[in-house]
Amino acid sequence: MSIDYSKGNGVEIRDWKTTASAAVAALPGLLSIFGITLTQEQASAIFTVGVFLIGFFARDIKKNND
Repeated sequence: MSIDYSKGNGVEIRDWKTTASAAVAALPGLLSIFGITLTQEQASAIFTVGVFLIGFFARDIKKNND
């Protein structure tokens, strides 16, 4: 899957704040792939903040019943 920010092609990211929050939540796992180790407390804190931000910035999808 490729992400293309131009309109009409690829995946359109409508809410960058939610996407950035998910990246924060994924950060501990990504860092471990590159050999950067975090303590369990640090990894848990970063993940918790990321999940909180996802919930804070998420919004319900409005459905049209046409």
